[in-house]
Amino acid sequence: HTSVAAWALPEMKGLGVSLIFSGLHAGALLGLLVTPPLLSRFGWQAPFYFLGAAGILWAALWSLTPKPPPDPTHVTEDMATMIKNYGRLLVLPRVW
Repeated sequence: HTSVAAWALPEMKGLGVSLIFSGLHAGALLGLLVTPPLLSRFGWQAPFYFLGAAGILWAALWSLTPKPPPDPTHVTEDMATMIKNYGRLLVLPRVW
């Protein structure tokens, strides 16, 4: 949610969160579809190795994608002050 809140336009935040959660479920579905053939052909350890390697590959590819800096024009003066005084926010009762 933090990435969507920082990078998405206000009217697109719902779509961004929906895409993230649908990707999570699609990955789980893909894992469930791939596991039985791997089990029957290579044994019980194969799904662990295959899905682990796929996760590492995905993380490596994701870390290589360029990430543009956020647009500073959407940060108001009040938001900038709050970011600078982050430590003070943690002691406010309304935070907890």
